[in-house]
Amino acid sequence: MNNTPIRNHSRSMARPFYAIAAAALGFSLAASGHELPADYTLIDYIEAKDGQYLDTGIIGAAGIKVRIDFAWTDDGSLYNDDWTMLGSRNGDTRFFPVHLCYQQNLKDSGPEMVSFGFGTFYRTTAEARRNVRHEVVADLSNAAAIQIYTNSVNVYSKNHSGSSGISTGRTMFLFAANIDGSVKQNAKGRVYGLRIMQKNGSGGFDIVRDYIPAKNPSGVAGLFDKVLGEFSTSQTAIPFTAGAELPRPASLVEWVESDGNGPSSSHLWIDTEVIARSGLRSDIDFALKDNPASDTDRGILSSRGAHESDTRFYLAYHFKGNFVYGYQRLFHNGADNANEKAAVVPAAQNTRYRIVSNLSTNFQSVTVNGAELHKDGVPYKADYFTTGNPLTLFCYSETGSRSLFSAVRLYSLKISDGDEPLRDYIPCIADNNKAGLYDRVSERVFFPKAGTSGAAGSFNLESAVGPVTNSPTATPPTARYAYIQADGTDDYIDLGIVAKDGTKMFAEMEWVSILSDRVFCGARKDDGNTRFFLYSSYQNVQRYGYAADNPTVKKNGEAVTQRTGVRYRVTSQFEAGAQTISIQRQDNGAWVDDAANADTSAGPVDTGLPLYLFARNKYGEVADCFCAARVYSLKLWQKDGNGDYQLVRNLVPAKTSDDEAALWDRVSETWFRNGGTGALSHGAEQPLEDGLIIRFW
Repeated sequence: MNNTPIRNHSRSMARPFYAIAAAALGFSLAASGHELPADYTLIDYIEAKDGQYLDTGIIGAAGIKVRIDFAWTDDGSLYNDDWTMLGSRNGDTRFFPVHLCYQQNLKDSGPEMVSFGFGTFYRTTAEARRNVRHEVVADLSNAAAIQIYTNSVNVYSKNHSGSSGISTGRTMFLFAANIDGSVKQNAKGRVYGLRIMQKNGSGGFDIVRDYIPAKNPSGVAGLFDKVLGEFSTSQTAIPFTAGAELPRPASLVEWVESDGNGPSSSHLWIDTEVIARSGLRSDIDFALKDNPASDTDRGILSSRGAHESDTRFYLAYHFKGNFVYGYQRLFHNGADNANEKAAVVPAAQNTRYRIVSNLSTNFQSVTVNGAELHKDGVPYKADYFTTGNPLTLFCYSETGSRSLFSAVRLYSLKISDGDEPLRDYIPCIADNNKAGLYDRVSERVFFPKAGTSGAAGSFNLESAVGPVTNSPTATPPTARYAYIQADGTDDYIDLGIVAKDGTKMFAEMEWVSILSDRVFCGARKDDGNTRFFLYSSYQNVQRYGYAADNPTVKKNGEAVTQRTGVRYRVTSQFEAGAQTISIQRQDNGAWVDDAANADTSAGPVDTGLPLYLFARNKYGEVADCFCAARVYSLKLWQKDGNGDYQLVRNLVPAKTSDDEAALWDRVSETWFRNGGTGALSHGAEQPLEDGLIIRFW
């Protein structure tokens, strides 16, 4: 059987709610534009043991870089032949990024090495262990500087400039070699992930294949390519063996929180599975939940080699009340050597930080909340550097040991190898009802481990997980409505965004009837001065703000009354000491300025409660102060750890698959529905305009 790739018609299929724009990854080399369809099942690996193979469709030629996560396997013997995990050949022109020579026997122990071929050159490195997971990076993009890495160890580095323009003219096979168009040198092994990149004209790489193991709706195992949106199975009559099914995210949450180093903690930590080595970059958004200034230090995102060795790798680290960083040497104010000193940033409890680190070879730069902490060359390690251990989150890690656990509330974390994204974590609750970090690159959920032994751990759903920020997988709308309307009785929509400083709203809306004390969008934590009303009406006077007495909206110094039958555009922005609102009204088809106001009296506030639309979220227990209003469109922004406003909701009135009127969010691609009884009324049905559902491919 020749099972050709199955096209995933993503433009007509429902995309999972966690489908986030590739541009949002923050890396210049985006992972892809397609996510695994909701009716497919993520699995740990695919395995070939009976001659199965897959055609990648990519010509084996100079200019390619490969990253593959795999394991060699066998049935107890190795045939007297070569095994090719990935490669093609035309005559004596070889292109084998990952290969095993018959002259090498698979070992149960020994160096983790591989062979490869490039042009007329054929090089073997050493032994390869069976049934051991390897990550191999074969950079064959520059013939003058061939680089092969196994588990981040540079095992080969030579100049093959004489073969700079080689091309086999044959597509590379996975689990076999395409030799002159024939399937040969079949390998036995497992593949956990494969990425193929091609050099572009800008000095970087384009991802041309980004495979993750999965099963299609019929239960057949294969690889889903996130670049093309295609699913490929074995091109033989025998299907691939499927690895274990993996949990999938069911909903996103605002944060997860580790429990630190206290006597009653479980010492939670996460293995990122990314080996700490020079060239890595990270971007972490977090807050410390304790302030161990009197203690020695706390690990946040770090790795180290053997105990007391000078092989530290600190992307984010807490040392005696300050944030520090570095590899090979720790940079901090208290260093003995003047060359190790650098500016540090005091680390305060319950303050949100964004640390962006770049620990490249002979160069380290770090910023904290946008301020440059350090940037210079590093004289101590000018060549390639690795600890040999993976980066761990929430703890200090050495070879075989973990300690110095940190109490951290994590909002997001990105890790890249140069411009290539490796991890893009957002907190979630998976379909096994456990909280973890969903990686938008590998599409896996990473769950915490506990203690120094690395036993299975879990976040406490009651205290260590932030509020749910959107709902489970949704089917996109087939039509939109001109508006949705609440009647002022008990209609409300939970927007899933916490009411706190650094929130901005734009709403195109209309008051339907005049009522006494009504909130269009807001929340209130308790009886104290913690109200958070982006827009409201009190005794027919338009109000906003958070304080004991909300400021009134004014025009020419006079309070503005609520008017029905008038279409408004409302922009309301809340920051500590800077609450502003501006309103336009529609007049004979044109938008004209109607009113505005600013207030500087209120201090910072974080209610911890999600915002409600058409009502007030009262103490997180009930909805009240219902308003009768229409919404034509609604957007919400919130500041990130770097102080920049990010769009978090882009809501439009639309028709659900069961003909319900609700708000469709173009950011998270989920529905936000009425939390009250009955159904929301709506305006006329309209076709979907181009761009209603924004796609990023």
